[in-house]
Amino acid sequence: MQTEQTRASAEAFWQFMASRDLDKAADHIAADYHYVGPGGVEARGVDGFTGMLASYFSAFPDLAFNVHEMVCEQDRAVSRFTASGTHEGELMGIAATGRKVSFAGTVIARFVHGKVVQEWESLDELALMQQLGLLPAD
Repeated sequence: MQTEQTRASAEAFWQFMASRDLDKAADHIAADYHYVGPGGVEARGVDGFTGMLASYFSAFPDLAFNVHEMVCEQDRAVSRFTASGTHEGELMGIAATGRKVSFAGTVIARFVHGKVVQEWESLDELALMQQLGLLPAD
């Protein structure tokens, strides 16, 4: 039963991400949320989550996620996805390039009472930097 609830919560989370409605973040993110991403980047709480996501939405106004696969077990969901968008705003000090990008990611999310409490994310930052023209593609 828990696995089915986790799957439903994970699917609702990805629908929320597609909606880009950050005002609904508290419906999907727990107050004690903790995110760990590439390079040790961390975010805590609903405000940390929305701040992080807002920076990506600002840098990539058309940012979209395509979930290719999701595996759920007990209170965890693992999602393999592709993020794509056009770099039209600053991202981590990198001025807008106007380039379209598409990069892969994997996230492990732990859910409690239908909300994400922990996330561990891995992104193909090398592909992102190459597509932004910051590193050679070869």
